[in-house]
Amino acid sequence: MVVDNEKSEVEAGGEYVASEGQSNEGSSDEGSDYGTSRRKVGKASPAKKAKMFALSKKSPVKAGSRQKKTLSLLPTMPLDVLFEVFSHLSPKDIINVARTSRIFRETLMSKNATTSCGVKNIQTVDFGLLRRLCTTCKKAHFIVESKFKRRYPGVDSEVLELILYTHVGTWSHTKKSRFFWESDIDRMRDKLAEYESNVRRRRAGAVKALEDFRGQRKEMVKDAQEGIQERNDWFHDFLRGRSKDKQTLKAQRINAIHAKFLELGYLEEDQYSIRWQPECQQATLLSNQIWTRIRPSLEPIVMQDKRRRLERDTGAIRAGRRAIVHALYQEYKKTLRPSQWKCLPRTIDICAMEPFIKVLDADANVAVTAIHFEDAMRQLPRLLSSALARRKKDALASLKRHTSTLRRLRRRGQRRSPPPNPLDLATSAFICLESCRASSSVLGYGLYPPSSRLFGWDEVASHECRRDTYSDSPCKELDPRALKVSVHNSEVVTAIVQAVGLDDKVATIADMDAKDIRFGCSVCPSTLKDGESSWCKVGYKWREFVTHCAAKSHAPATALVVLSPEEVAIIKEQEMKDPRLSQELWTCGHCAAHLNNLQKREIVIEHLKLTHSTDSPREPEDLFLFERHRPKDIFEATYPAPPPVPLPVIPHARAKGRHCVCCGGGTREERNRTFNLRGVLSHLAEKHDITDPIENFHYR
Repeated sequence: MVVDNEKSEVEAGGEYVASEGQSNEGSSDEGSDYGTSRRKVGKASPAKKAKMFALSKKSPVKAGSRQKKTLSLLPTMPLDVLFEVFSHLSPKDIINVARTSRIFRETLMSKNATTSCGVKNIQTVDFGLLRRLCTTCKKAHFIVESKFKRRYPGVDSEVLELILYTHVGTWSHTKKSRFFWESDIDRMRDKLAEYESNVRRRRAGAVKALEDFRGQRKEMVKDAQEGIQERNDWFHDFLRGRSKDKQTLKAQRINAIHAKFLELGYLEEDQYSIRWQPECQQATLLSNQIWTRIRPSLEPIVMQDKRRRLERDTGAIRAGRRAIVHALYQEYKKTLRPSQWKCLPRTIDICAMEPFIKVLDADANVAVTAIHFEDAMRQLPRLLSSALARRKKDALASLKRHTSTLRRLRRRGQRRSPPPNPLDLATSAFICLESCRASSSVLGYGLYPPSSRLFGWDEVASHECRRDTYSDSPCKELDPRALKVSVHNSEVVTAIVQAVGLDDKVATIADMDAKDIRFGCSVCPSTLKDGESSWCKVGYKWREFVTHCAAKSHAPATALVVLSPEEVAIIKEQEMKDPRLSQELWTCGHCAAHLNNLQKREIVIEHLKLTHSTDSPREPEDLFLFERHRPKDIFEATYPAPPPVPLPVIPHARAKGRHCVCCGGGTREERNRTFNLRGVLSHLAEKHDITDPIENFHYR
């Protein structure tokens, strides 16, 4: 067993020697460690010959393989050889080589980060200092030459002649000033001290070594300064070249996208609007996979331009076709209950639906009649239901993202079975971001007027702030109005619901409407009406009070006042003077008699008595105010209030100036904000809509 082990060790040893290199042909001594000379002579030669034969057979295979052609052994070469090869490349070629692998990138390039603090994405290199530096690092570590003596007392200024410098500082850029890197000065000071120490100790060659070091450093600084302009020129040329290449790729991508749409039957003029879309501004060539991904986002824009072109070329023809749709749509409305009209889209939105747009986009030579829209009208109920369901889904998703209503309902679900729909809760407050914001800045309601504040699903479903045109406007997409959840309005509603004794987690809009309570504002002062001598305050319904608090930036915890039954009765009597009650905005709730002919409230009541035998009509079951476009302002009903009492002048402890008393219910910053006289008067007029403020009452 011992002999076998020794034999295996000899064979292993022979292979190892042969693989290390065949130049050791006189290797008779290498086998002496393993046994006698006989075993050495008999085993060493065959092992070497077999290994050489194996290598001679395998080498051609490796030379002919694809892996050999990829220069995969290049990264294994010594750095000095690589640097010698790369020194013959242009800067652009060096960058291309650096992009071939991670090893080359780490060897040839540094990250786009500062040399000092590591901040990323620093594109500019200071070629005078050969560093990437951010502004913060420059301010912290730059030493200007004029301050060297003060910063380094006792240090010879010769140090500055031996280190790199730049003329580009943090605040100035002039040839007269030289900026040095702080750590370079420290290292050079220590290095010179070391050389001078050797000279003082009279070590052999110390003087010559110091002179050689100074000469080398000065030559290096000179070469660096002479190459700054060349390097900057190269850098700017590289940036211009990269930008040009990027623009070329963008142009190729846009042309490829245009070609795709031309193949689909669109014209060149239908594609003007997509040029500046993000999908068309990327420096990546278009592939089939990319086209599949970006087509759904670009084609609707192209389709819109196509419709504008058709509208421009065949406007009168398309207007006549839309008139046919409008007439059919009005007949369809007669089959519905009047309470459903408020949730229906406009005729122009119907014309944008797929079955209708196919007929509207028919060739101009086709004589389109009502028969051509029969199939589209059969699909209309399903299309309307889908659009309404989609809008409800979006509103509910927005509510889930921005509020914790659903989570609170699950915790309190045992108290009410089944729990209310989240969109029916009084705290479900939304804001419309569309055109109902127009002209809101002059109404005194802040950024969003009352018409843009929506509560619950019924108001979201019926809200429409766009014009009801159908014959003189191009077809537009049936996009739902942009809504967002108003967290501030929800907080105000929560305070109101709690003030009337309901649970804000389950109280619905119907519950609040059934209460029919009016509210006052404790922050706003009493006012005198025009032509009257008695002081009064405004009383609000709960929706109107939310709008008031949002517009005036009042905190509901301090501003909310639940009015007494006597005050509520006075306010309700005042509300009967609302001009909308006498306008032609009313319709019967049982028939379509007033579909396109809204009437005054009295006329509708008379219609109910004569046609439907309803002697005591109720709202909204028998008649209702059909107000598709809600007013941008609020009718203000008032109740008697005591005159304002001037507040005592209380000096502010922290700052001098005047303070807005109306911001007393706001945030801490608003309460502590100070103004001069002109500033506080302007603040009261702009934010609180108070044009005649009273000192020590509105401000102090």
